[in-house]
Amino acid sequence: PQPLIWINAFPGTGKLTISKLLIPLRSPTKAILIDNHQLIDPVSILYARDHPSYQTERKHLRDLAFTSHVEDPSTFHRIAIFTATPLAAGRAGRVFVPVYLTRDVAESVPRMTSAERIGG
Repeated sequence: PQPLIWINAFPGTGKLTISKLLIPLRSPTKAILIDNHQLIDPVSILYARDHPSYQTERKHLRDLAFTSHVEDPSTFHRIAIFTATPLAAGRAGRVFVPVYLTRDVAESVPRMTSAERIGG
């Protein structure tokens, strides 16, 4: 199986931007990107983050994504790029490739508090 690449960083560091840049290196048929917001945003529509069902539903949606895009043997020919938790790599027998991004605090604070990020 192809590896699972996990990109980890603080909000506003550029996880999604960098993940998107990796796709053309392999072609869309050879790589799949699952962004954390694909797993969070649908649940946020149904429940506030402090609602008792919020975390349960996030876990359920994450498990569905892992089953479909990481653990299913028919997807083993594609690199899986996640900006969310990397648990499925071991279950699928994929090599786990963690990538940790850093950014200077002076650059991060304005980005994290920008109207674009806060407003969606």
